[in-house]
This record gives sequence, C-alpha cells and structure tokens, in this order.
Amino acid sequence: MADIKKIMELKEELEDAKNDLAELKGELKSNMKILLEAYECKTLKEAQAKQKEIEDKVKELDASLENQIQEIRDNFDLEI
Repeated sequence: MADIKKIMELKEELEDAKNDLAELKGELKSNMKILLEAYECKTLKEAQAKQKEIEDKVKELDASLENQIQEIRDNFDLEI
C-alpha cells in the first residue's frame, strides 16, 4: 500500500512539474516577443549585446556630462 501511495505522490509531483514547465514556456515566449518588439532582438545573445551597447553609451554620456559640469565650474569659479 505504501508503494501505491509513493507512486501517486510521484505522479502528482510530475504533473506539477509539467504544469510549471508549460507556464515557464509561456513566459519565455512572451518575453521573447517583448525583446523582438521593443528592442528588435531575436535571441538572448542579441539582447545582451544590445544591453552592453546601451550601458556603454550611458557611461559615455555620463563622462561627457561630468566634463561639461567641470568646465562650467572652472569657467565660473564655482565650488559646487
């Protein structure tokens, strides 16, 4: 009797795992659609490359802004 109970528990766990897998596949499909529509990326690798590109551009703009702020400080003798 214990064997039947154990088999039934395993069957239930398997069904739960199948349901979780189906849900995750749906989420993946949805996320991939968002990547394609919003960022024109077809793969995760493309999205990671796009992310790096954006991060590099942000760093570049940040450095440029800091330089411009320093120039203003220097030109107007500001101690801000």
